[in-house]
Amino acid sequence: MRQILNILFLLSVALFSASASAAAADRKVPVMLSFDTEQPQDRDALNSLRLDVPATYFITGKFAEENRDFVARIAQGNNTIGSHSYAHPHLTKLDSVDMAADLRKSKEVLEAITGKPVVWFRAPFMEHNERVMRTLSKLGFVYDSSDQDRWQRQDVLFELPISTFRNGEMIASDYDLMYKHQLNEEEFGRWLKMLYNEKAAMGQPVMILLHPRMVGRYPDAFNAFIEYVRQEGGEFLSADNYLQRMNRHKPERYAVWVDFSLGEHKPEQILADLSGSGVTDVFLMAKDVGGKRYYGRDAQDRDLFGETAVLLRKKGIKVHAWLPVLADSLAASKHPDWAMVDQSGRSSSAWLSPSNSRVRQYLASTVKTLFGQYALDGLHLDYLRYPGLDADYSTAALQAYALETGRDSIPAISGLLGGQYTEWTNWRASQIASLTEQLRETLRQEGGSRVELSAALLGSAAISYREAETYGQNYSRIAQHLDLLVPMAYFKDAGRHATWISQVVFSARNLGGDIPVMTGVSAYRNEGKWDYTREEFGKALEYASMNADGIAVYPYLYLFGRGQGGMNMPDGSDEQLRQAISDAKSSGLIHYGGISINGIPVVPAVFMVVVLFILNMVAIPVFGKRHHASETGGASGEDEPAKEWRQIDAEMKQGILDGRTAEQVTELLHRFDSHQIQQNRIALVLDVVESHAYPLPELYGLLNNTRDWKPLALRYFHEACLLGYAEIGEHSVELTERGRNVLSEARAEGFDRDFWIFIETCLHATVVVTCPRCGKENLTHFFWNTFECKECGGTIRLRECEQVAVRFSEQASGATMKRVELV
Repeated sequence: MRQILNILFLLSVALFSASASAAAADRKVPVMLSFDTEQPQDRDALNSLRLDVPATYFITGKFAEENRDFVARIAQGNNTIGSHSYAHPHLTKLDSVDMAADLRKSKEVLEAITGKPVVWFRAPFMEHNERVMRTLSKLGFVYDSSDQDRWQRQDVLFELPISTFRNGEMIASDYDLMYKHQLNEEEFGRWLKMLYNEKAAMGQPVMILLHPRMVGRYPDAFNAFIEYVRQEGGEFLSADNYLQRMNRHKPERYAVWVDFSLGEHKPEQILADLSGSGVTDVFLMAKDVGGKRYYGRDAQDRDLFGETAVLLRKKGIKVHAWLPVLADSLAASKHPDWAMVDQSGRSSSAWLSPSNSRVRQYLASTVKTLFGQYALDGLHLDYLRYPGLDADYSTAALQAYALETGRDSIPAISGLLGGQYTEWTNWRASQIASLTEQLRETLRQEGGSRVELSAALLGSAAISYREAETYGQNYSRIAQHLDLLVPMAYFKDAGRHATWISQVVFSARNLGGDIPVMTGVSAYRNEGKWDYTREEFGKALEYASMNADGIAVYPYLYLFGRGQGGMNMPDGSDEQLRQAISDAKSSGLIHYGGISINGIPVVPAVFMVVVLFILNMVAIPVFGKRHHASETGGASGEDEPAKEWRQIDAEMKQGILDGRTAEQVTELLHRFDSHQIQQNRIALVLDVVESHAYPLPELYGLLNNTRDWKPLALRYFHEACLLGYAEIGEHSVELTERGRNVLSEARAEGFDRDFWIFIETCLHATVVVTCPRCGKENLTHFFWNTFECKECGGTIRLRECEQVAVRFSEQASGATMKRVELV
């Protein structure tokens, strides 16, 4: 026992040190040097630079074929290899067949030479369109670096854009600096430092586009820049290094928006619902978009905002006063001269102008009142934007624009939307940013440094420069003045798949720099427009957690099913959130088998020893919470024996299960949390790689009747290679020694290939159930042992159904499904 405690103590010290080092690393400004490597002279140019820092190389397939040994060498270490096409064509001018052939060949050539998956891409001439991006996605590319951060426009792949500076006027590219702007070597070096300083001030990453044969002309300036970054405390990373750094972010905070305008709210009920839920923060509505105040005494002599805030804070939940900054119809109607104005000269009845000094005074006064009357933990800004491009042409705004841009007179609107468009939209964004800064100053004066300033921004503005222009929400500018960034990744409203959420978070973190990101997730139905299933909500929470520091859910009322009409979420959605929080806490301490150590809290070593000792005593193996492949996890009824999983599998293949067996499957799935599912999937990939020289066709075929499995298998294959568990050779894929060790440990702890394929089948299956009360057919999934009937609204347990039909995504695609006759 003493030896065990000694080992645990040493481990706790190591974890403590690792956590401290990771935290320190996160404060360094990441600088990514990327080289578009395409011409024969690029090889000699790179050799002459003698680069000794990690970098990213976007290489054409043709160059790689002609320089195989050189490409294999630079692929080693911390460098990232991406595709720059095969022959460097204008991709948008090729037909779909030729384009796909070029991109496929480049990927195959680079993977054969480097022995690694190639998932990064940069378009030749930075030319691309949606057709190009969708082709790349189908071929297995995941990340792109063809856009500029000020002008990002694609949202098919995850985008790590090339940096711009001086308000988007300058591109961080040697071609632009050396040829377009004709800078000499001294000027080139000075501009690189200016780029770094501007990004460092905002905590943003720096991505520089270089061509070896070009930057090789200015080696002294280039090497001086590298030394400058080191002296300033920056950190050179490859693109993959940057991803690893982003992946350290795990949700530690969970919030809900309490929107009093949606219906009746009782402070005691809010407290009861949130107590024990794991929610750490509440964005509490102080005023709604109609201008109604919920703080101060109302006609019934009740302070709804104040009473709720006191109860929540006593329970240890942080309360942020939530304000719809520029949306206030009451103030706009009382003070028409405060309102935004459209191009026709019509004043808005709902929106206030951020350029009006009286509006700013009014908003500052509101903040002073709130923080003068209440003990609060933060101020949360919403509607911090314009309603669209057709605002704000008010006299106050046009006069301010003319003054700040050095014009003698107010410009014509035709000019603003013509030759002055970029300057005009940049200025509009600067008004939103300066208003944020002013409110921050007011907040600091009233609440001191202890209070937190956060803002909810449109998710679309993070991934589309057009959206950012339209609404004036420049993430980079606004984030400078925030303590917490909350992108509203409402995928249902946007008409997108839940994966869109992770792209929003990825871009928001890139644009926001080192500001913590809390992903905003919607939790409401919209009758007549969209439904929102528990499975979709579960996926939303999963994608929202990727690279995020927290998750916020809107609104509390519908999440907990306490609203009116058809807006409430399905029963059990609040439990989903509780479970997600619980899973995150339980899996955030340590990851299996030395794969990674994420989210280690910096706590005293003695406390870590106690935690680790307890975990060691009660731990259940990550790969299954089962000791034999024959176990299924207990009966679904008190007197009914459990069926062996192979028997269930055989019945599922016939397409029919009885209700008790279906509920038994649910109990079995609940034995695996999200972390365990991830580790078993990696083990499955390694198991297939071990037995097949080229494993992807075999992996794809494991669940060949399930549409969603192929991209999932590719993702985990890619992850296994990135982790160093497998290597792609010229003609085969092989496990590394590390991969073999991980697979051996997985098998020792209970991993069984056939059993896990059965689990995956259950995870992907759709269950067709007929309500025993009204006879209505419903769709659900094995992960839930109850379903809410769409016809009668009853909550039914699976075991109440005599039989259920089991279908898969290929059989049950689309919103509707042919009626399945239950035998």
